[in-house]
Amino acid sequence: MAIFGNENLFTGISYNSKKWPNIRSPYLMNGSAGLVFILFKYYCLTDNVNWDLLDRYIDSLDLPFTYNYGMNNGTAGILLVIKTILRSRKKISKRLYTKLKHLNDYYNNHLFSSFINSKKTFWMAIRRASLYFR
Repeated sequence: MAIFGNENLFTGISYNSKKWPNIRSPYLMNGSAGLVFILFKYYCLTDNVNWDLLDRYIDSLDLPFTYNYGMNNGTAGILLVIKTILRSRKKISKRLYTKLKHLNDYYNNHLFSSFINSKKTFWMAIRRASLYFR
C-alpha cells in the first residue's frame, strides 16, 4: 500500500496511517465501527471490560464527513453502533457517554442535513468533498 505525504484528502474514506496504522475504514462492515460493535458486544457478554480500549476505538469514529450513507459502508452503520451502545443496559462512564452522545447528535444531523429535496435530489457531502479536493 502506498502511503501519501498528505493523507488529509482521504479523511472520511480511510484514515491517517500514522494515527491509525491498522485501521483503513471507519465503517461497520470492514472498519472501526465493526470493531467497536464486536468489542462492546463481547464486553456485554463477558463483563471483561477494557473501557480505555473501547474509548480509543470510538475516537476513530469521529470524522469530519463520511463517504457513503448506507449501513455496511456508511454513516448509518456508524450511527447503529453508537445507538447500540447508548441504548444498552450496560453502564458506561460519563466521559464515554458524553463522547457517544456528541457523535450521535453529529451523525444524526449529518444524515438529515446531507440531502436536500427540491426539483432534484442533491447530496451535499459530494459537494463538500468536491470543494475539499480542489
